[in-house]
Amino acid sequence: MYIGNVMPEAQVVRVDFNSTWISNIELVKQVLDAMHIKNMTVMLCKLLALKNAVVIEGICRGTDVIAHQYRACCEVIAPGIPEWQMMLASVTATIKCNTEFLNSNLEQP
Repeated sequence: MYIGNVMPEAQVVRVDFNSTWISNIELVKQVLDAMHIKNMTVMLCKLLALKNAVVIEGICRGTDVIAHQYRACCEVIAPGIPEWQMMLASVTATIKCNTEFLNSNLEQP
């Protein structure tokens, strides 16, 4: 029994039902009784709903990158333009935004 080997002291397995295949949950139920599986979806949703300053900054940065991608695509879009040119404009805009964020340190991922 894998769970018993990995977590011998576990009394309850907590699962986010929203991000788990039901077939996987059923497999766990075969190994453990259903009473040992606790649905943590509601608690995780409440935690994910909380946004601190770092999370808000990340969301703002992400939307800024998307805005740059959109503007770059608008500049090149025209009848007959191949899709790869649109993709090139979008990717280039993303790289420029990331370079600015990383203070031109291209060695950072």
